[in-house]
Amino acid sequence: MTAPTTIVPAQLHERFLARLIDALITIPLTVMISWLAADHEGLATVGAFAGGVLFQGYMLSSRWRATPGKMLLGLKVFSASGAPLSLPHACSRELAVQMPTYPVYLSFIAPQIAQPIVMALMLIWFLPVLLREDRQAVHDRLCFTKVLRIRS
Repeated sequence: MTAPTTIVPAQLHERFLARLIDALITIPLTVMISWLAADHEGLATVGAFAGGVLFQGYMLSSRWRATPGKMLLGLKVFSASGAPLSLPHACSRELAVQMPTYPVYLSFIAPQIAQPIVMALMLIWFLPVLLREDRQAVHDRLCFTKVLRIRS
């Protein structure tokens, strides 16, 4: 007899840990892209950012519906209707995830000002995961997605 499958919204700590695991994979990739484009600082930044968006987009639109970090934790990303994400949908979701970090990329905002802005935006962005019963963050609501923990 097999155990029943449980499907529940992913908790904030699970989502954070999955992101941390994914960062261990993507940071070396980002460093390599930056190193290859070292003579062109803007190109290095755009290349590293685009690489992260494409990595997340590809993984979330794949048959696994998850990045390596999410896979390890039994998390999957679905559209609000339960359908798999297309590559454009998954990439737009990642762009929405990254929105709170955009002030860092704006050259007219000093880093010492941009960093507290980013921290405040991140808090606003992810606080709903703690407060909402469906555990959707702002980017999930913007992109009509949900992150679920699936255990057999």
